[in-house]
Amino acid sequence: DSGTQITDSSGNGHNGTIAGGASFTAGYSGNALTLNGSTGYAQLDDFYNGQNMSVSMWIKPVTANGAYFAKQTDTG
Repeated sequence: DSGTQITDSSGNGHNGTIAGGASFTAGYSGNALTLNGSTGYAQLDDFYNGQNMSVSMWIKPVTANGAYFAKQTDTG
């Protein structure tokens, strides 16, 4: 991963881009994303085919005070 490109590590070609202030940094295992808490995001290519799917990630809040986690489900 470099620049604004995210590479699908499964090899299935579901790549994406980062924008809005997101950036790459050293992670727990390889590269990681730093999100600025307001405008940074990762946009994945459209690969949802109506089937169940899983997404996993390591999350490291900058601060534990006032940290919020959100889940968004969008099935189009």
